[in-house]
Amino acid sequence: MHEATVAAGILETVERIAADNCATRITGIRLQIGEFTCIQPEALQFCLEALSEGTIAQGAALSITRIKTTALCRECRNEFGVHEIEFRCPVCASTDIELLSGRELIIESIEVD
Repeated sequence: MHEATVAAGILETVERIAADNCATRITGIRLQIGEFTCIQPEALQFCLEALSEGTIAQGAALSITRIKTTALCRECRNEFGVHEIEFRCPVCASTDIELLSGRELIIESIEVD
């Protein structure tokens, strides 16, 4: 479960940001997570809740926005959503593609007191 490692990194980052801004409590965390990261939102939330016990982030509300996986065909320049494990352009069937989105893991914002 790599969500535990990801959660630890997120928690470390938001605690540092809160401390840098003299906050005493983190009340909310907003994330953007690409579908291609294979991070399960429910597992990530569970890990964040467990790891934040006893910290300034304990009880913080978590909001996750999923980012769709999109790609660009380098052959015909078609931009398309990726819905299968096989990355193939639906227009020309080329496998020479570039991922445009879906690999993101972004801390969009945090709410503090």
